[in-house]
Amino acid sequence: MFTVFRNDKVVLIKEFDKMSTVGQEYEVANVTDTAIVLRDTETKIVVGVVCIDDFDKYFAKSLKSKKWTEWTKLIANNDSVVFYRTNGVKVQVKSVSNVIGTACCNSKDIFNLYVGIRIAYLRMQNKILNATIEKMDMVSDIEDWKKLKDIVYNNNNTINKIVKDYIKT
Repeated sequence: MFTVFRNDKVVLIKEFDKMSTVGQEYEVANVTDTAIVLRDTETKIVVGVVCIDDFDKYFAKSLKSKKWTEWTKLIANNDSVVFYRTNGVKVQVKSVSNVIGTACCNSKDIFNLYVGIRIAYLRMQNKILNATIEKMDMVSDIEDWKKLKDIVYNNNNTINKIVKDYIKT
């Protein structure tokens, strides 16, 4: 087991109990002889207690070493299944057809898994749409082609808005 102290930040590397967001950061609230108490990093509300013997199976002290988590299943907005992984700086989202979108955290920003997943998902979706657009015969499918181009355009605007909104906070 690695050494952990009160107020250390740890990252979930494997689903544990009701903590299912792999890559989520928690703060050590307290360490007892038998357990480690974890709290939310923002609200400081206790979210779980982990047996000391099992702690290193589910948590890592830092993912800044660029070690990737395992791919974790995620249900997207339209009920489709995608997978994500993170290393604490980057987030990747992968479709079932293995198309990958990536989002990177600026070195001046605080890593936010939710923001990273949203951006990486939209980039993955754009890759899929652009591949479909390239295969289409623009002359015969002009309306479908325009719809797909509009979706890609809207996704890019959404990505830009997410980044701008995140920078403001």
